[in-house]
Amino acid sequence: MSLGSWNFRRASADITGPLTKNKKLLYRAIIGYDRSESFRSDQDKENIFLAPSLTYLFSDKTSLNLELNYAHQKAVHQYDNGTFIRTRTDGTFDFNYYPNNLTIQSPTDYGKTNNSSATLSFNHSFNEKLKLTVVQRAVRNVLDYTDHIPVGKIRNDSISRGYQDWETDRFSLQTTAYASYNTKTGSLEHQIIVGADYNRYGWTKNDYQYKPSTRISIFNPDYSSDIPESAVPAEESDDNKRITNLTGFYIQDQVSFGRQLKALVSLRYDNYDGKETPLSDRDNKQGDELQASGWIPRVGLVYLPIENLAFYGTYVKSFNPQTSNNVLSGGPFPTRKATQYELGTKADFFNQQLSTTVSVYEIKYANILTAAPTEENSHRQTAIDGTRSRGIEFSATGTIQNFNIIAGYAYNEHIILSTSAYGKKGDRFANAPKHIANLWLKYNLYSTALKGLGLAGGVRYVGDQVGLISNQNFVFPEYTVLDAAINYQRGRYNIQFNAYNLTDKHYFTGSRSSTVAGGLGDPFNYRIGISYQIR
Repeated sequence: MSLGSWNFRRASADITGPLTKNKKLLYRAIIGYDRSESFRSDQDKENIFLAPSLTYLFSDKTSLNLELNYAHQKAVHQYDNGTFIRTRTDGTFDFNYYPNNLTIQSPTDYGKTNNSSATLSFNHSFNEKLKLTVVQRAVRNVLDYTDHIPVGKIRNDSISRGYQDWETDRFSLQTTAYASYNTKTGSLEHQIIVGADYNRYGWTKNDYQYKPSTRISIFNPDYSSDIPESAVPAEESDDNKRITNLTGFYIQDQVSFGRQLKALVSLRYDNYDGKETPLSDRDNKQGDELQASGWIPRVGLVYLPIENLAFYGTYVKSFNPQTSNNVLSGGPFPTRKATQYELGTKADFFNQQLSTTVSVYEIKYANILTAAPTEENSHRQTAIDGTRSRGIEFSATGTIQNFNIIAGYAYNEHIILSTSAYGKKGDRFANAPKHIANLWLKYNLYSTALKGLGLAGGVRYVGDQVGLISNQNFVFPEYTVLDAAINYQRGRYNIQFNAYNLTDKHYFTGSRSSTVAGGLGDPFNYRIGISYQIR
């Protein structure tokens, strides 16, 4: 159980064990409930989560596992559309002008979601060399929400907004089967994987309407007329169903050239076949089709010169059709493609107590989507011909004597490779800070009168980031956040207190596709929790 700031409360249980004396039938059940408000006005969320599972062990070679998941959420604001940002007369931006609690949305907004899934997995080992896995998964996501979004610019501390009303019923039926086979050809060892996927997914209902809403004063809002009358015509509407069939085949071979050198070669083929069908004349897209196919190669190499040290390199190509093809939102869009190169090293130190990873990479994207808002449509998008993400990543995790360590640093330069109406070559990509760093240290007292006590502290740093490609002067400032924790474990009990953003730093996490709003980071807040383990 845990309690925290803004009336947060949570209770959860995780129970597992055998159901039969021979321990062939096993179960696990996770149950959770939480409810919270926010430092932002008129925000309230309630969550229920259930996750039972069963495993039957036919033998040490064969097993069958069933996992069920159900999650329900009820909220005043399904999504937080951010808080306001003031544009000064000289074109610069004031991120501290509007109070934290003010929201773009309305107290009349709501969100209701019901997400459920079932996964059945069958595993069988024919012998030490040949293994088979078959997975069948079914997912259903039902969403009903209303929402307000900003439209245009802030003038005289007032803003126009659009009203969204959306009901959707989405599904996915996926079958995966693959076999792994270990063999040798001379001195070479092979681990071969051959598999196939079939996924039928989409939605049986997609009822969406976008209407103009009232213009409100930011400091003194009047929400009484927030919901447009039914007679008000929709500027954008959907009423359709969509079915997409994805079929994939792949083969992979991991080859060992002795102990020190390993290579991986993989090739996958994906075929997408989708069709969207209008359900009434309210659907202003009037249907579209999706046909795309292609090969996805992957190559990797690992060299282990000594124990606990490895160097690696990878090359991957991929593609992903765009499904957000609404004409009013800027579509239809071409297929997104990417090519990635990566070199790195992994090493263990201090008797394998500390694990580190260092990597350098480059990813080139084609047809990646970015925000391209207009005065009439704040959620319009466009496809950029090409961008490049290039960077370095470092991570370290482990336990050295009494200290637990989690540390990381990432440098990422994500830029546009060609000039267009939305930006010029070399411009920074939106919401892509160059620098991100984190450090978390925990000290555990083991051999004193305070045995069981743990003290922890950490720091999170995010560099500045451009909010819109089309406006390189719209830059969110860098920020540093300090966190701390203390816990005491005694027998089967553990009590923990976490404090976040100790200095109450005011910061923004990124853009919401316009210069009038941005995601706001949490101010100082805390959580206190107690857990009990029954063995």
